[in-house]
Parts: sequence; C-alpha cells; structure tokens
Amino acid sequence: MDEESLFNIYFNNNIINDSVGKFALATYNQWIEYKNNNDFYSGFIEPKTFDSLYSAFTRRKCYNKYISRNDVTFLKSYNKLPFEKFDNIDKVFRTASDIARNEIFSPPVFFYHNNEIHPGKFLAKACSLLDKELPVLVVKDKKTSLRANHPVILERKLENLSDIVSLYKGKIYMFFMKYSQKDFLQVFSLHNNWNKLDCNGWIGYPEYDFKRFWISFENMANAGKNVISFYHPSVNRSVQIKYSKKNSHVLKEFLLSEGYKFFNN
Repeated sequence: MDEESLFNIYFNNNIINDSVGKFALATYNQWIEYKNNNDFYSGFIEPKTFDSLYSAFTRRKCYNKYISRNDVTFLKSYNKLPFEKFDNIDKVFRTASDIARNEIFSPPVFFYHNNEIHPGKFLAKACSLLDKELPVLVVKDKKTSLRANHPVILERKLENLSDIVSLYKGKIYMFFMKYSQKDFLQVFSLHNNWNKLDCNGWIGYPEYDFKRFWISFENMANAGKNVISFYHPSVNRSVQIKYSKKNSHVLKEFLLSEGYKFFNN
C-alpha cells in the first residue's frame, strides 16, 4: 500500500482534547514535510536510565523528588501531590500491572532533540519500576546530531509509514500535536483489554480495583521499621506500607506477582 493510502487510514481518525498542545486535522503534505525534516527509528530505553515524569510534573508545578524514585519510596509522592494528581500515579500502577504479564503493544513516541516522551510517560515510568526495557518510536529532527551517552538506544531506521505502524499492534491512531509553534507526531494503538478511548481521545485505562490492590499490598509489605502512609480519596481509606532498606524492592515484586489480579475483566 502506498504512503498516501496509509496516511488516510491512520491519520485523522480521532479527536483529541489536551491541555498541553493543540490538535487539528493533518494533511498529507504536512506529513511529507514532517517526514522530510525528521528521521525515525525503532529503539529502546533501558530501565531507570530516563526520568519520564520529571518534565510533566515540573510543568504542572507539582514535581517532588519521590516521583523520580523507582523503589517503594515512589509511594511517598502521594503525600506531596494534590489529590487531583493521584490518578497520574494510579495510571503508572495500572500500566505496570499489565506489562508485568503482557508485551508492550503501543511504544511511546520519544523525541530525540529534547528527550521528551509523549504519549507514553506513564508506560515509561512503569517500565522503570519493573526493571523492564521500554521500546520506543524515536523521532529525530535531522538538524540534531546523534549523541553518545543518550538514554535511547537506536535499533533500525524507519523509512516510511509502513515501517512506523509495524511497531504497533491493534487499532492505530496518528495525528500531529502543535506545541510551541512546532508539530509533534503522536502515535498510539488500542489492543486487547486496552480497547477504548477516554473522554479526551487518548488510550482509556481498563477498570482496576484499587481498594483490593492497596489491601493486598499492605498485607505483603508489612515488615520493616520504615512506614509510608497516605490517604487515598478514590478508595476512601488510609494506606500504610512498611518496609526496610533490604526489601525496598517490594513494590516491584508486588506488581510483578499480584498486580494483574485487580483488573476488572
């Protein structure tokens, strides 16, 4: 299938509402210009080498040092965030619970020139919590040189839309986001239990029983002198997690072994 036919299939099949950038119907000429100005690669990011949430939470003026943690102390970020931001952390746990058992079907888009991921920040954080390699679609402005010691490891160059969509499984959505007067390619797909769009047009998160999640995690993480406690309004209960320095990996262990059980399938 030729490039324009693929463009007509994958672009402009969704309406996005987003507080970060503006979205409008893309044209084929716009895609060709974008392709001429950028190189595309498949690649991956090794776990814990990239802080995917730093810029997003900094922009929202609610970053705290615990958001960058990849052990059980990540939970301390709840105590530093307003309640309306708790859902962002919850999304990380739902995502981690899924990829603990299933392969990643929708690689995030990684912009090489500024080390930004969008969409896919919560998936990237979930991979760091699980020590899991993160596959990415890399977009590199042709004016930007390849750099040593970069967080993303490039695998192969992608020449066209056919190559790009081959990285994804399920129903694929593509569009441009306008931010700071520049176009940014956005790609994601729906697959398996992640098969609905949310009210803003992004991937909708499957239903998840967080009340059972926290009760089960408290039962597992109940040893040690260190205590993390916080109130979670969505389940209307206080959570208390006990741990020691030796078992600070208990969050990873719980997500890997138990997290999948709390999806409401």
